[in-house]
Amino acid sequence: MSKEGSYDGVRLVFNSRMLFRNIDLENLSGNIGNKLSDRNHLYLNDIQEGKRTDALYPDIRIQDCNNLRAYLGSGSGNLKFENCTIQMIEKDNLEFSGRISFSDCEFEPSIDDQSKISYDLDSELGVSFTNCIVYLPKVKGQTSFEQLDKIGFLKLNKQVRFNHSNTRLGIDIILYCKSKGIKLEPKFIAMLRSHHELDPEI
Repeated sequence: MSKEGSYDGVRLVFNSRMLFRNIDLENLSGNIGNKLSDRNHLYLNDIQEGKRTDALYPDIRIQDCNNLRAYLGSGSGNLKFENCTIQMIEKDNLEFSGRISFSDCEFEPSIDDQSKISYDLDSELGVSFTNCIVYLPKVKGQTSFEQLDKIGFLKLNKQVRFNHSNTRLGIDIILYCKSKGIKLEPKFIAMLRSHHELDPEI
């Protein structure tokens, strides 16, 4: 890259901007190919140690894309998802080196491996949700109530992680709670409405 970038664990200085808008993505749900790149639309992976200043430090904005699946690996960057439908986000065991934000997105978990969480989002510079909706997970196209606690950033009446402003539960989750006599606790609802990463998660 002609422009230098950097990341020091506190701030990422990007040296490139990428915009992906209104792309008709293939539905990769159920694709269990051996290569991660075969089952994800966005694949970010990098080696942080010894990374040069002229390497890629991206600011990536993804708008109006459905069925999105992403692998963040050991990459770095600022990621902004806007008005997208997101099936899954996975990464390696380390925190993502950067910041992730979601605005007006719908989370429709489509699960291939039931031992994993649907959205593995831990990031060094934080994760933010604004006006997003979360729906019931699906396994092989079938609704799976058992996977609700493996969404990754919330558990009914138990936990809300990261930064949230006006996060909503889909009507399918609301109807499920009513059918099972599950009363959503006021504290949990308040955390969906407004929660900061420094607030208690429970």
